[in-house]
Amino acid sequence: MIGRLLDFFILRAWRKAREGSGAWMAVGAAAWLWRRARGRRGPHPVWTEELGPGQSVLIVHEGG
Repeated sequence: MIGRLLDFFILRAWRKAREGSGAWMAVGAAAWLWRRARGRRGPHPVWTEELGPGQSVLIVHEGG
């Protein structure tokens, strides 16, 4: 949801900045920097679970 909001501000700022709005340029730059900073955290885990002794996980990827 935050990503969509940042995308909205970036696109809106680009359009408004082309019309000469310096304030929107600043908003767009801040949203772009925040979005880049968020993306550097790495991928989020899809599934996590604690394994007990002797338990294992098998991951299979069937190409298509």
